[in-house]
Parts: sequence; structure tokens; C-alpha cells
Amino acid sequence: MREIYDDIRNDFRYDHELNGCLNCGVCTATCPAAHFYDFSPREIVQLLWTENVEQIYDAMQEKIWACAQCMTCAARCPFKNSPGGLIAIMREVSIKHGMQSAKDVLRPFGRVMLKLITTGNQLSPDMIQPDHFPDWGPNIQKVEGDLKILR
Repeated sequence: MREIYDDIRNDFRYDHELNGCLNCGVCTATCPAAHFYDFSPREIVQLLWTENVEQIYDAMQEKIWACAQCMTCAARCPFKNSPGGLIAIMREVSIKHGMQSAKDVLRPFGRVMLKLITTGNQLSPDMIQPDHFPDWGPNIQKVEGDLKILR
């Protein structure tokens, strides 16, 4: 756990994103994710400010993945903190350390990444079904056909 915290703390963005906390709650009050999930940008800032390693690790199991990264928190903070920026750091460290929460969140994107690597695009013609795109009209027929010929 200490190594994970040290990786967060040693990130070059950390000192720019965390400047202290008045505990005013403006970040949480304006956070869209906080309205729908058990999530508080202020909690993340407080955990990092007080260096509570165990609670930081616990927050990395689920809470950091609720953030929408809209950065409303950063725009409103009187101390110029950026909880969204801190969460970005925490997410990157979570991925680096192979935490299960990162694997669970990223698993659905595996197909998209495979498509990007193999075809250079996240969507290939063989994935398009005409009945899924009725608003495309007759143009949808242009993407039907042999994938090798289309490529």
C-alpha cells in the first residue's frame, strides 16, 4: 500500500493538483457524480492531504472510478485543488499496479482496444448491422459486404 501511495505522491502533477483543503464542500456540491454515486471529491482530497494510506487504497478499489472527469470540482475550488486531476493520477497508479478495480473497469474496453490495434479504428464495417442504424437510410448498404474488399 505504501508503494502505491508513493507512486501517487511522486507523480509530477501531484503538487499542482493538491494545494490544501478548507473542507468547504464546493467540489462535492457541484460534482455530477456525487449526486448519483457514493462519491465525494472532497473525500479524495482529504485522504490525500492527510496521507491516510489505508483509506486511499480503499478508495482506489471503487470510489475513484465513479468520477466523470468533468473537472467541475477544479473549476470551483477556492484552493485551486483538482480532485479530478488527483483521481486521474490514482487511476493511472491503479492500472500500473494491476489492481483488480482497474481490471474490472477496463475489461469492457478490451474489444475496442483490440479493434484499434488490429484495424486502426474502434469500429469496423463487420460490426455494423443495418437494422441498428435506421437513420442512415440507404447509405447503410455501402458498408455491407466483404470486409477485405471494404478495407
